[in-house]
Amino acid sequence: YAYIDFEYVRLDPLTNVAPDSVTPYTPESKWNIGAQYRFDLGKWGDLTYRADVSWQDSIFTGAINAISASIEDYYLVNARATWRSEDLKWQASLEVTNLLHEYYYLTIFELNDGTGNIFRNAQPGRPQEWAFTVKRVWYFD
Repeated sequence: YAYIDFEYVRLDPLTNVAPDSVTPYTPESKWNIGAQYRFDLGKWGDLTYRADVSWQDSIFTGAINAISASIEDYYLVNARATWRSEDLKWQASLEVTNLLHEYYYLTIFELNDGTGNIFRNAQPGRPQEWAFTVKRVWYFD
């Protein structure tokens, strides 16, 4: 768990930033938790399941507090299953990131052209991704 209590202590009057503004791209709170369990399969090796969950509080994308310049809080869930042979020479894993298909943003940039038009550019987070890996380990004497 992480918590930050930030406030500006000195501001340049030319920045047009209010003293009670938040720091950009800094969530007030965030946390993550993970758990795994290994099943012994005897002569067939072992099987390990793992899950990780993380959450990030909403953040502002500029020093001036504007609702339109914020990224909502979000959860991410990742999971992995790994099989290992009894002699530990073989390993196969299946994993998925962003298991719940969360659509979230990493950055948002707003630009006002001075005529009332606001242009917004945003970078979305990674989509759900799957991976299957196989490893072989050789031991040399």
